[in-house]
Amino acid sequence: MRVAWTGFGQFQGVEANPSAVLAQRLAAQHADDSVEILEVSAAAAKAWRCPDAGLVVHLGVAITYDAITLERCAYNDASFRVPDQNAFQPSKASIDEAERFGATRTSSIDLAAVAQKAGVNVSDDAGRFVCNYLYFCSLATGVPCVFVHVPPVERLPLEAQVETLARLRGYLVEAVGSNAVDVLADVAAAANGAGVLDQLVSLGIDQERAAFAVAAGCTSVEAAMEMLFAEQPPAPPPSHAMKMVLVVREDLGMSRGKVAAQCAHAALGGARRADATVIERWAGAGETMIVVAAPHEGLAALRD
Repeated sequence: MRVAWTGFGQFQGVEANPSAVLAQRLAAQHADDSVEILEVSAAAAKAWRCPDAGLVVHLGVAITYDAITLERCAYNDASFRVPDQNAFQPSKASIDEAERFGATRTSSIDLAAVAQKAGVNVSDDAGRFVCNYLYFCSLATGVPCVFVHVPPVERLPLEAQVETLARLRGYLVEAVGSNAVDVLADVAAAANGAGVLDQLVSLGIDQERAAFAVAAGCTSVEAAMEMLFAEQPPAPPPSHAMKMVLVVREDLGMSRGKVAAQCAHAALGGARRADATVIERWAGAGETMIVVAAPHEGLAALRD
């Protein structure tokens, strides 16, 4: 899974911000990871755009902390204790005027469980400075993300922080992957296929594959096994364009938000399972995606 790391640049005369050093060190450990060093300002936080990644990890220094801490939420409240790098210092101002002042946005990741595994702290208060500002904006993108406050290197040496954050990355990726499986299981249960799902898992089928089969409309173990283990037809000859089509069942009665979340997870899952040449052709055609609705019967016919 590609992880996008961010850190902050110089602030109040400190040229080498530890969060920038850490973000660069961590991103360098994985070829697919990316890193971006942001100015310590509200303008930079609002202008930041989420890259193509399955997980975003923001790093910032909390001078009063003694341990690495995962922030679970951010607040629609910009009350800067000091001016940012652009001399901007709002007080009790909304970050997003369309939402209630003080409203919270919460990470979709189970950070309490991750913190317990990684041996780090968890918090529900990211402050009201640029760290909180960036996190609040980032949580609106729909990409799983977390803000990680790190202590000054005088309180926890840099190498110890690198080691802990590298271990934390693994637990976060694992948690995001589990969320994707949970979404497929939810679809399966909504399709009245929970019994089939349990039977497939009891037969040793990976939970993600089992949930995918049931969500696709398999109402029996036999049908699921046939779909999962059928001999794959030869790949079609290359064409000038390739599109990803997401077909959503109309009879499940899902909210728009639920449909959007499931489509996002389905797209990611499909891309991960696809052959590299298929992904290359799709990317070369502009990564076109189409979402259509279909009744349950129509989806079954499409599968056949």
